[in-house]
Amino acid sequence: MRINNFDMKIIFLFFCASLISICSFSEEYYVYTYFYDAERQNEGLHMAVSRDGIKWTPVNNDVATFHPGFGTRFRDPSLVKDTHDIKLFHMVWTTERNDGFGIASSYDLINWFDVREVLVNKNVKGVINTWAPELFWDSDNNVWMAYWGSSIEGKFPETAKLSKNPKANNRMYYSVSKDLRKWSEPKLFQDYGFPSNDAYIYRLPQDDPNGKFIKFVKHIVKPGNNAQIRIAYSDSLYGPYRLTDKYISRKYKFMEGPNLLKIGDYYYLNVDLSREHRMALFRTKCFNDCEWEDLTDKAGFPKASKHGCIIGISKEIYNKLLEL
Repeated sequence: MRINNFDMKIIFLFFCASLISICSFSEEYYVYTYFYDAERQNEGLHMAVSRDGIKWTPVNNDVATFHPGFGTRFRDPSLVKDTHDIKLFHMVWTTERNDGFGIASSYDLINWFDVREVLVNKNVKGVINTWAPELFWDSDNNVWMAYWGSSIEGKFPETAKLSKNPKANNRMYYSVSKDLRKWSEPKLFQDYGFPSNDAYIYRLPQDDPNGKFIKFVKHIVKPGNNAQIRIAYSDSLYGPYRLTDKYISRKYKFMEGPNLLKIGDYYYLNVDLSREHRMALFRTKCFNDCEWEDLTDKAGFPKASKHGCIIGISKEIYNKLLEL
């Protein structure tokens, strides 16, 4: 078959268009949601954007872009993408209610709708707090799972003596929902024998020898003074999870708020060093025998930002956020 000059031009233009499409698709953009502590912990949602997940630029001059209008605090904002509508984001956060957390949805991370409270613990007698909620889509059962930390009066007396603060004797609990509105009664996630008030679950690649899920568990050794992030694995989203002796790092004395994202060949874990008033960043290429590289001193998080969540976004949303 002979190819004339016109055909060659068409082929060349198609190749260029395909190359541009591939390059555009491969571009990565990220948003980091966070809050500030102390007297600023009810300002609302703060965000920063990045192209590499390491260096961050605050948006809106680091002024909060959203407040729900309820709650005495706005802490621990966590984002997930909707499974059925990939352009839709859902956010949950700590409101400081003893029996629930906040939830809202958005297509552009600027305009929020369906802003409300989820009172998952309203029927739990003696519940003191509902902290650091996270959402996870259970594709095996087509339901949303929400998990969080709670202290409940009279529960786990063996560790209640570790602190005089009644909110310090947390365990992780979970609830499920088909529509993010009607939630099941909460269940104990798992008791490892120590207090824990936040965690992060990530679905492992297929055929991973460790199982289907990895969980980054906050192990509170001494409330307010010593907490470490440990790794656990499970074949089921709901556990039980096999707690390992693998720690992310022993360099820092108090670590919490783990959040994981895969960028290129690396898994990036950002952690709140709350007693040092800064964020830490680690990365690894695998979860087995690979070490976690500490990038904390190279990272560029907004100063004193807390308990961040990092998620991929489109170039369009990235540019809109920069324009705020």
